[in-house]
Amino acid sequence: MRQTNIFDFLIESFTDNISNVEDTRKQRTNLVYSLKDIILSAFSVFYFQNKSCLSFQRDIDTRKGISNAQTMFGISDIPSDNHIRNMLDKITPNSFKKVYEIILDKLRDIGILDKFYFKDDYMLVALDGTHYHSSKNISCKCCQSKTNSDTGEVHYYHSVITPTIVHPDIKKVMSRLHN
Repeated sequence: MRQTNIFDFLIESFTDNISNVEDTRKQRTNLVYSLKDIILSAFSVFYFQNKSCLSFQRDIDTRKGISNAQTMFGISDIPSDNHIRNMLDKITPNSFKKVYEIILDKLRDIGILDKFYFKDDYMLVALDGTHYHSSKNISCKCCQSKTNSDTGEVHYYHSVITPTIVHPDIKKVMSRLHN
């Protein structure tokens, strides 16, 4: 399977799964951005690996009339970074579990995962973690928190562990796709 076919399969699987994600917005009329555009825009940031990717894509669209976000991901309208974050905070990671399983199965079926096996059919997984939200004032039901023992001040945060499949002889890595 060629890389473009893998990418197309990935986007198609992801897009199909988005239809199963509940849109929690109360007002369904006059919505500027579809849930599909919001989720795919967030996903595209990881693909393009550029923190200002979405504004860059909007600039390309303004200059050329179309962007990579539109042609590669099928995004109609690119929302702002803040809008994406506000919407994604309301969606649980379990909403995407099925699509990760589908994609992992496909990568196994076509042999891409085979090259990552190491000694006795194991895979090496490198772990890293980061905080991606931190505030003394803003929190949600999913926030973790710590209380300063001296001041009693509560600090709210989100964190993530990012497992990645690695192999000592391969320069590329693969984000782990399931638990």
